Amino acid sequence: MKVQTKAVLALAIASSASAFAPNSSPMILPKTASSSVALEMATEQNGEMSVVNNLGKAAMSLMTASALAFSTSTMVLPVEAAHAKAPAAEVVVVDKKAAKKAAEEKAKADAEKAAIAKMGKEEKEVYLTKKNLSLAESSLKEYKKVVSDAKGAKSKADKVLKSQTKTTANAKKSLAEASKKLQAAKKQQMPTSAIKELSEIESEKKAVASAEESKLKAAGAAKSTAEKQLKDGTGAVKKTEDSIKKEQKKLKKAEKAYGKFLKNEKKAKAKAAKKLAEEKKKFQKLEQEAKKLKSKESATEKELQAKAKALEAEKKAIEKMQSKM
Repeated sequence: MKVQTKAVLALAIASSASAFAPNSSPMILPKTASSSVALEMATEQNGEMSVVNNLGKAAMSLMTASALAFSTSTMVLPVEAAHAKAPAAEVVVVDKKAAKKAAEEKAKADAEKAAIAKMGKEEKEVYLTKKNLSLAESSLKEYKKVVSDAKGAKSKADKVLKSQTKTTANAKKSLAEASKKLQAAKKQQMPTSAIKELSEIESEKKAVASAEESKLKAAGAAKSTAEKQLKDGTGAVKKTEDSIKKEQKKLKKAEKAYGKFLKNEKKAKAKAAKKLAEEKKKFQKLEQEAKKLKSKESATEKELQAKAKALEAEKKAIEKMQSKM
């Protein structure tokens, strides 16, 4: 009986210790990882029944470590001399890489903003719709990954709950048997030492059953969380897919309007070019006529000058003949 008591006690201690033992390796989750993904990773690292406990331990370990680091850290304060000067200005350490990246992103955003401002209404609509569609498609990819992870987590949670339900039932059955034996011993008025030993066994069984019941509740909560993550992720996927369909229709309409605009613009440019050619041709014709008129005017002027000279000569001749008479 003593050997059995020790074995049961050791089992209870091991079962309780496993719930609070620290993880051997930290869990590093991606940006988009949900609590369901954390559940899955915790299950893989520490076994089926450590899912919820490990999540709690991870958070508690981090909080405890932070509090411990703060409470146990030794603060060394400088001893100020009597003639100490005024404190120097605070030195701000700037991450050069981060600052450079931020500056590049800002420059890129400003350039894009300037380019959009130069666009026409139709072209701007096409550009912005394409951008929104690209973002929606990227989000859909992320949501699908979350759903996939949530499905895996739910599957593992179902297995954990099924296994824990069986374990809890066995623990309760074992407790019922121990209670039955104790009651029978009391009824039969067995020795005090035997009743005491059976009482201890019953207490140990109660502790084990209580621990298994807590694990069962945690497994049920883990399953509910996984189901909620799956439901939320599936809903997000559907909404994003609907949004993508709307954006695709909007893009099609915008591209049609932009195509019509380009076609009209091309016609307008062709019409303007034709009119310009006609105006140039008209100008050239007028220019040639002006040259002809100028040439005629020049010939007439020369003829007039010749006649003026002839008249002058005749006048002189007449005057000369008159003087001789």
